[in-house]
Amino acid sequence: MIRVQEVIRTYGEGESEFKALKGVSFALKEGENLAILGKSGSGKSTLMHALAGLDRPSSGRIIIKDKDLWSRSQKDIDLYRSQDVGFVFQDFYLQNEETVLENVMVPLEINGDTDRKEKAMEALKVLEIDDKANNKANQLSGGQKQRVCIARAIVGKPSIIFADEPTGNLDSKTSERVEDILFNIHKKFNTTLIVVTHDKELSDKFSNSITLKDGEITSHTGEGIQI
Repeated sequence: MIRVQEVIRTYGEGESEFKALKGVSFALKEGENLAILGKSGSGKSTLMHALAGLDRPSSGRIIIKDKDLWSRSQKDIDLYRSQDVGFVFQDFYLQNEETVLENVMVPLEINGDTDRKEKAMEALKVLEIDDKANNKANQLSGGQKQRVCIARAIVGKPSIIFADEPTGNLDSKTSERVEDILFNIHKKFNTTLIVVTHDKELSDKFSNSITLKDGEITSHTGEGIQI
């Protein structure tokens, strides 16, 4: 269970102060999927970053595995990010001059895995892109790059996958393929899947959703989420 309790995130001070999140609260069952929907500036990416251990809230609590994430030591927060979390980004963030295999191995290198090549190839096979293992990232299409990003996200077998606008740079056909892959991985590995999007058509495919506006939840759907 992920529990978000009265999370506030404020940037700046005085006249330049901006409150990106205004007391957001909800609970999501383990192994569920969730779309965080909202327009630009709604606070959806800020919320995802707080959940993923990337951006500390100004106040409030995020309970994951029965522990307050932001009350942990920095070492434990780093460990959470490296072992429990996988990231899929809109802009890919691949090392273009390195091979596909080398890109997927990055999280394993950070964790000191000795069998990282075998694990990376296994992840690439799941994404059906192992034939591109020795290609450099800059030789791939947008859809292929996104599949490499997903392989990198799942290579450490995380319990939560976060995806920030994962289809934002893709055409409609490729977007559908990437969506199918994310849902298949979510079901196959019982991984909690949390996706940030402004696309209502994409969010409608999720079992659960919350909509943010000006840093507050304005609506929600699904039996796996409690407000």
